[in-house]
Amino acid sequence: MNHILDLRGLLHRSDVRTLLAESLYRPGKERLDRWIGQLADDVDVYTYGFLEKDSLVGVLAARRSWLSDKAAEMEILAISVDPPYRGQGIGRELLQALIRTHDPMRIVAETDVDAIAFYRRCGFSIHTLGEKYPGVTRYRCEWQRPAS
Repeated sequence: MNHILDLRGLLHRSDVRTLLAESLYRPGKERLDRWIGQLADDVDVYTYGFLEKDSLVGVLAARRSWLSDKAAEMEILAISVDPPYRGQGIGRELLQALIRTHDPMRIVAETDVDAIAFYRRCGFSIHTLGEKYPGVTRYRCEWQRPAS
C-alpha cells in the first residue's frame, strides 16, 4: 500500500539520504551530511516520503515562511523520486500532500532545465533566472493557490 510518511527525525536513514543526495549537485558525503543537518535543525523545514510497499521511493523537503499572519509560502528544497518509479505520479502526490498539509498561498522552487516539464505539469509557472552559474541556466517555478 502506498502512503505519505513524515520524515522528521528520520533524515539520517540511508534510504532518505540516498534520495536527498539526488537533489544536490555533486553531493559529497561531507556536503550531504551538512545539508541534512541543516534540514533536520530547521523547525520550518518539512520533509515527506512516499512509501511503495514499505520502500521509500520519493522524498520532498520544503521550508515554510510566512507571507502574512495567515498565508504561508513553501519553498521546495528537494524533491526526488527513485529512477525506476519516475513518471508514476509520485512527485505530484508529494506536492499534493504538501498542499493538503500546509495550505500554502504559494509554492516556489528553483530548478534546472531537466525538471521544468514536471513543474509545468503540476501547474507551476516557469520563469528563467538566466545563467546563474557558468553554463547553467536556472529556473524559478511558482504555484499559486487558486482564488476561492
